[in-house]
Formats: sequence, C-alpha cells, structure tokens
Amino acid sequence: MSIEADPNSIIGYVNLGLFAQAVLKELHEIEDNEGNLPPNVESLGVAMRSLAFLDTGRTVDPGGLSNLVFNSYEEISTLFQALEKSSLGVSDLESLVGLLRKVSAPETPPRQRLSNAQDAARFFSGLSERAVADSRFPEEWMPTGVKEFVG
Repeated sequence: MSIEADPNSIIGYVNLGLFAQAVLKELHEIEDNEGNLPPNVESLGVAMRSLAFLDTGRTVDPGGLSNLVFNSYEEISTLFQALEKSSLGVSDLESLVGLLRKVSAPETPPRQRLSNAQDAARFFSGLSERAVADSRFPEEWMPTGVKEFVG
C-alpha cells in the first residue's frame, strides 16, 4: 500500500526547514563575529516571538499572528519532537526562548553570547534536519481532528 504525502503538509515541513536555516545563518554570523551581535537578527526575533506565543498564548508581535512561525500541525509537532530529542538542556519552550533571549540581548557578554549561539545553532540545525526528514516521510498516522484543530 502506498501513501501519498499531502502537499500542504510537505509545505509546512519545508517552511520550517527554511526558517530554521535563516535562524542558523544569523547564529553563524554571531559565531563568525566572535560573539558580537550583528546589526540584523530579524529571524532570531521572529523565533523568540513565535516560541513565546506557543508557550504563553499571548502575542507581542505588532503584526499579529501572521508574522509568527509554527502555525501548522507539521511545524509544531516537529518543534516538539526536536525539543524532546534535544541534549542541550532546552527541553521546553521556555528554556529555548530564554536561550535565544540571551543570544540576542545587547548586554550579554560576547563570550557568553558565543556559547549560547553555538547551543542554539545545534538545536536549530537538528530542527532543520528533522523538518527535511519529516517532509520526505510525513507522519502516516495522526489522531482524528488534531491537524484540523491546530491548523
């Protein structure tokens, strides 16, 4: 029996993989700058706001929910799978948001920012890899109504 992947679910995985790559690019810029914060860390900001919304249910984004990531079942389930598998001490949304805040806070000393950026890069690299893998082999079973509820 062959199961065809839903093109819409594949798009969710691909979007998440591309977003994770955008965050990785900014984290690598911090690494390349020896822990100094580059002028543009827009993807880090979007990641923090999106993760904080998932954690608290409150948005602080002036553009509302349309400017946030993790809007689909595929994106959210992949994120939580990556959190479960993380060995970086970021096993929940609150700790991941905290790590990203330390990376992007101007008052964080460069040496500490570099260490935090490296930890965050490992997480987002794993998230990107998982999103790509899930796009190739999407979940075949999903409880009735879950996708509709999240999406």
